[in-house]
Amino acid sequence: MRNSIHGLFCLLLLNILIYSGSVNAQTICIAEVTTNNLNVRAAPSTDAEVVTQLNRGEQLVATILDDEWVMTYANNNMPVYFSVQFIDVVSEIITTGPDLLQLITE
Repeated sequence: MRNSIHGLFCLLLLNILIYSGSVNAQTICIAEVTTNNLNVRAAPSTDAEVVTQLNRGEQLVATILDDEWVMTYANNNMPVYFSVQFIDVVSEIITTGPDLLQLITE
């Protein structure tokens, strides 16, 4: 986890230098799950297929998409989604440019 966070901040610095003129911002965070059996879905919708579940206390690197959904990448590098209402943000950064979370998890 520490190497991922270190890599994230290195990519953030590079990202700022390259894409400083971009207007689309992303919030990448360390998210801690606050409930048991949090459904992780294939799309940002309560109607989407549940692909796995997370439990209270689990932490992961994720991108906050909006006031309802958070995205991360599954082991197969496919994006997965879960509700923002069931996480606490442990730490966050605001970034622009490419999807840094995907670059880190590849």
